Amino acid sequence: MEGVVSAVQPSSGEVTEAKENVDQPFPETESSKIHGGLHGPTSQKEGHDIQSQHQSVEQQLLDSGELRTDEEQPRPRRGGWTKGRKRKRSPRDNNAPKAPLTGYVRFMNERREQLRSERPDVPFPEITRIVGSEWSKLPAEEKQRYLDEAERDKERYTKELQQYQKTEAYRSYSRKAQSRQKGRQQRQEGSRTLSSDPEVRFLLHNKPLILWYKLLF
Repeated sequence: MEGVVSAVQPSSGEVTEAKENVDQPFPETESSKIHGGLHGPTSQKEGHDIQSQHQSVEQQLLDSGELRTDEEQPRPRRGGWTKGRKRKRSPRDNNAPKAPLTGYVRFMNERREQLRSERPDVPFPEITRIVGSEWSKLPAEEKQRYLDEAERDKERYTKELQQYQKTEAYRSYSRKAQSRQKGRQQRQEGSRTLSSDPEVRFLLHNKPLILWYKLLF
């Protein structure tokens, strides 16, 4: 019996070797070094900056009318919104002065046309990514030229907006906007009142059961 037990039990050398094999970490390969470098703090910061620039670009292009709206360009549905319902955007004031563009957007508009002619098969998001990378590497002297143009455009917009706010067209648009906001708040308050009623909550929660009961009887 003792001979059988000693035959089954591994030797201390085998146990030590097995433990070393288990505890030994994976070797660091060139691929892991490359991937680690790509996802370092510097790369994450640059990616965050470019993403922020992309979001700012889309909003400014929407304001300036150079990017198609939701009705013209479908976008993926986000969570938290009832399926089948469309999120209504406030109507744009066509009489208002054109919103100013930042230096980056001016550079993007210029490079976008060049990239479209050179690479017509590249989609808009990819073009934006390429231009964002070029903008981050642009020399300070060239970048300043676009920033100066943006500053002059901002001054132009401020003056035109001050003049427009004195017109009857602006006052009419403001009254309509306030009326829409008031109606939206009233609908939200009415919805909250209904949802707080216990009887209404019971009917809404048990609606399938009530319909099934009516079909039976």
